[in-house]
Amino acid sequence: MQVDKLDKENREALTELLEILTEAENDVQNGRVRPVSETFDALRKML
Repeated sequence: MQVDKLDKENREALTELLEILTEAENDVQNGRVRPVSETFDALRKML
């Protein structure tokens, strides 16, 4: 995919997606997220 050929709307969407992915990667690296399996295991124990 060549960014220079994207229209403005697609460039904005791509930029937003990259920002979200960067934030998510930062969350993983800093231990602010847990595996989904742990979340569901905890929910099952609560029920």
